[in-house]
Amino acid sequence: MIFIMQKNINKTLQKYDLKFGQIISMVGAVLLIIEGIIVFGLIYAIEGDLQIYGESWISIGADGSLLYIRGIATLVLGIVALIGAIMALKFRILGGAFCILIGIISLVTPFVSIGYIDLTTISRGAYEITLSSWELIFDPFLIIAGGIISIYQKEKTAEELRENLMKKLHRFEQS
Repeated sequence: MIFIMQKNINKTLQKYDLKFGQIISMVGAVLLIIEGIIVFGLIYAIEGDLQIYGESWISIGADGSLLYIRGIATLVLGIVALIGAIMALKFRILGGAFCILIGIISLVTPFVSIGYIDLTTISRGAYEITLSSWELIFDPFLIIAGGIISIYQKEKTAEELRENLMKKLHRFEQS
């Protein structure tokens, strides 16, 4: 009976060997994707206000495509960071380095200005449009931290994991 359980435990360990750093990077990437969706919600709200006031992007002298660039750039960074985090599950060092690179890019791009939109005619104020969104502030840091942790995290061998589970199994049988 214990031998059969040992085989099942080994298969389970090999199948579901998730790492802490990769999970942190995934959370940061998903938050970045959510920020991209928030940008598109902002675009929808602004365009609704433009219709209410009987205005258009051209009539107020603004370029609405800058907001689309911001939303698309944020979504792309989030998707690429998610791909890096998933890649880190199989290739720990390569995926971790990829997450660090994308995290640094997503940390810098909110400071790169690509234009200015004056929406004072529809009571919205004026906005400086940056290359990507940074609404939640901490998601690039999560991506970078997850990449660093996944690179430097000690991988347990299958033998160490099996020994830990066997100890727990013996404690369970004794109780």
